[in-house]
Order: sequence, then structure tokens, then C-alpha cells
Amino acid sequence: MRTLLLTLSWFVLACAPAPATVSAREQAILGGATDAASNDVFLLDLRFDSGASICSAVLISPRVLLTAAHCVDPVFHNASTLTVRATNKANTMMLMQSDMIDVTTITRHPSWNPAVQESDFDFAAILLERAPAGVTAATLLTALPANAAGQSLRVVGYGRASASDGTSSGTRRSVTLPITRITSADLRFGSNGVAGICAGDSGGPSFLGEAVAGIHSRTEGASCGVGVDIRVDRHAAFIDAFVAANDPPSCANDGRCALGCGTSDPDCPCQADQRCDASCGLTDPDCGDDGAVCTLAAQCAGGLCVDDPRGFQFCSRPCTTSSECLNAMTCQAEVCSAPPEVAQTDPVAGGCSSAPACLGWLLLLLLLRQSKTRASRAGSPC
Repeated sequence: MRTLLLTLSWFVLACAPAPATVSAREQAILGGATDAASNDVFLLDLRFDSGASICSAVLISPRVLLTAAHCVDPVFHNASTLTVRATNKANTMMLMQSDMIDVTTITRHPSWNPAVQESDFDFAAILLERAPAGVTAATLLTALPANAAGQSLRVVGYGRASASDGTSSGTRRSVTLPITRITSADLRFGSNGVAGICAGDSGGPSFLGEAVAGIHSRTEGASCGVGVDIRVDRHAAFIDAFVAANDPPSCANDGRCALGCGTSDPDCPCQADQRCDASCGLTDPDCGDDGAVCTLAAQCAGGLCVDDPRGFQFCSRPCTTSSECLNAMTCQAEVCSAPPEVAQTDPVAGGCSSAPACLGWLLLLLLLRQSKTRASRAGSPC
């Protein structure tokens, strides 16, 4: 296939038109370094009937990207049509047609208004035509920690490395900066003229730890540097509704657990699906507790179903010392085993007078224990 070279002329454009009324929305990474590793961060190629531009975005499900609403609003760009394509190539020096993915659905936050300069709802979700191969979606921060002020954000985007260098857009860069201010709607960071965001990074993410905390919306003031992110934790309902309607979990191996599958979903190891995943332990209702009667190792939380000399099998686990064993078991031959049968010495005192009787009591005890364990776990989440 012939290599398709995308012209760099449109990289000098900001994520929004140049008039002074919208200059505060020109976004990019200032004072950062190239970032080849963050392949969950994408560049958006925006083509309007009135021109072209770029923005950034982040993948939060196999086919869904989050970005800024102003990036994907034709009205904001004084246009009537918009075509969007996305790529997560680390730079745009040389792109092939196959590197670009069409965007099929765009939903801006219902409270977004392009006439509001500092909107708390500069937030949008877009659907890719296909899932990018080999990319793990980013996780979203569900709640901002109480002590978040001062903590470090990893700020990522495809914008300019310098406010005066219009040719530097199109390379993914990141910079680590402390959170300087938090409001109920946004996060702020960066330093004017030194480090932060500038033209081309609108819609890109800021990570707090490993989770997305904000989406780049605008700069504070007309110059590059101090950035304002829309908090993602404030828009969980909007995000969840878009993903549920456009990219819900499937019964295939997509990294998300789908309930109600005709066959077991490999992404739901801890669900009641007639399969015990030992990594879940007892949070999987299909996993038997140590000592429970079993026929297969796949039924046991400890991963072993061992023979008992008394004629049945029970759930167990490997061990090196008895301290690793549960339910009064001891480590014998590197396997947790039931306590040895006590020989009867006093007929009046009771005890096991015969192996079959003792087996019956042991089976009853194990079954009662298993029943009690299952009852105590009923309704518990994974």
C-alpha cells in the first residue's frame, strides 16, 4: 500500500479558529517531552467546510474517545460540516491511510453552549468506526481525592511545543505538573510561557496516577501555559450513557464484563457462570471453599481437588507449611489435607466406631460448611 503523507500545513492551526474571541481555547503541550508510550491518547484530524484543525482525545472504551466539545462543534468553528478521523500514531511525520480511523458518532454534552467562553460542559464523546488494534482503553477517575490539590498530573496532547512554533504540532507530548486549583467543575495546572497546554491539545487527557482526571478545555488567559481541564468525575452519567448506547460490553474477550451472555464471558471471571476462577477466590460463587466436596479442580478456590482415602474428593490448595492451610487443615505432602481420623479408644465416649460412620459425619460437616459459605456470599459483588 502506498504511504499517505498528511500535509503538515494544518498543524499550525489551533483546535479552534484564530479570532480573539476564542483564542483562550487554543491548546497544546508546552515544556513537555515526546511521549511514544501513551497509545491511548489520540490525535483528531478535523476537516470543516471552512478549513481544518487538530485536537487531542483519549480512548476510554474499545471504540469511544473523550474530547472537548468545542473541538467537534462546527458552529464553534463557523462551519456547517465536520468530518473527523483519529490516529494514535506518536507523530504525524508519515501516516498511512490505515493509521486513520473514521469517527461515526459525535455527542457533545447536552449543556454545552459554543457561545459560552468558559463552559463547564466543554465535553464530548465520539465513536470510532472500529476498535484500534492492541490499545488498552484508559481508566477514568471516579472521584477526585480530597488531597488532590498539589498532586501531580501527567498532561498529554498533540499540540505545539512552543507558542511561537506552529510547525511543532502533531507529535504526542506529555509534561508532569502539579494541580494548582480545583473547583467543582475543573482542574487547573501549568505556568504561562513555561509549561502547560497550547495550540492543538484541546480534548487531550490529564492523568492522576493511572486514571484520567480531566480533559483539556482552555488556557487561563490568552497565552499558552496555565491549563483548565474539565473534570471527568463530574460527567460519569454522560459518559456511561454514551458507552452503553454505542459501545457496550460484549460477550467476547474485550476487557469488560457483560452479564446475561449465553456462554460465559471470559472477562467475567468472578461471575456465576459454572466456572471457578482461582484468582477470584471465594468472590466467585462457583468456587468451593477448602474442604468442600468436589469432583474437579475447576470447582475449587484453592485450585486443587484431592482424593481422600475415605473415598471422596475435597477442595484444597498447595502448601509448604500448615500456616498456609485453611479450615483446620494441615500441610501433608505439600497439599492441605483434612485432619487425620481419630481412632476410637472409649466406646462409651463415642467417636468414630467405624470408617463409614465417620465418613458420613465428615461429608455432612463439609456440605454444611459449603452451604454456609455459599449463603454468606449470596448477593456479594465480585
